Amino acid sequence: MARWVEALLEIKAASGQLVTFRREGARFSQDFTVKLCVDQTYNLTLRLEPACKLIAWRIGGQDSLTFKPADHKTKGGHSHTDSADYTAAWSTQEYRITSPGQRHDLVMDLELEGGKLVRTSTQVKFYDQKMAASRLGKPVHAITFTCDVSPGQPCVTARRGSIL
Repeated sequence: MARWVEALLEIKAASGQLVTFRREGARFSQDFTVKLCVDQTYNLTLRLEPACKLIAWRIGGQDSLTFKPADHKTKGGHSHTDSADYTAAWSTQEYRITSPGQRHDLVMDLELEGGKLVRTSTQVKFYDQKMAASRLGKPVHAITFTCDVSPGQPCVTARRGSIL
């Protein structure tokens, strides 16, 4: 397989509440859990490198998010020409609080121009916004994914790189 695209997903609560994660070790299917709150709106920014056109963006099997291209400027204010940035708001209103000792694999599908489909999952736990445990952990600024593609295959394998 060859490296095809790098994806960077930034997630911020619209309320300003910090999004955090916890390292899990071997307890669950993934080595970390992102902590999210129910009845919350999250502002998402997705960067794809190299630049490619996003056709549909789905999270948790829901209908495609309404997304729009975003300015993709580096911290120095210079244009980042070999990437495409998209923004969307995502609501967790349809999710329920996760029971103690349980985790969910939240699937994200990206349909890209040319018929390519990127599918990845992130392990999450949903909390009530009032629970202090939802804010405990290390901050999540972004999650990176390395996407590999086999020649002639429409589905791309996304491997999580790291949490920044």
